[in-house]
Amino acid sequence: MAESFQLIEREAWDALVRELHAMHLKLDQVFAGWLPATENSEVEHYWTKKVLTVKEVALYTGLSAGHIRNLASKGKIPYSKPMGKILYFEREKLEKWLLGNPVTNDCRDRAAGL
Repeated sequence: MAESFQLIEREAWDALVRELHAMHLKLDQVFAGWLPATENSEVEHYWTKKVLTVKEVALYTGLSAGHIRNLASKGKIPYSKPMGKILYFEREKLEKWLLGNPVTNDCRDRAAGL
């Protein structure tokens, strides 16, 4: 009896492992769709990093890298330049900047002429 219980338990465990593996493959496909294919993986985990490069900020915001550099040169986006050439962006400051000009329903209604 104990042997048959262990066999059933093992079959259930194996089924669970197969199901988790299938879910893992599906999640990999979903995450792969969020990022463009790159030869190196430097931008693959930008959503977990505290400090971002221009390329990562462009992916994060949907803006072009050139536009990000332009905004930085005009002082319109918070950034650091510790080595004199490469721009770095703190994700927390970037998020505050992105959400810095909220539009209320009243503003939208006025813009739409309602």
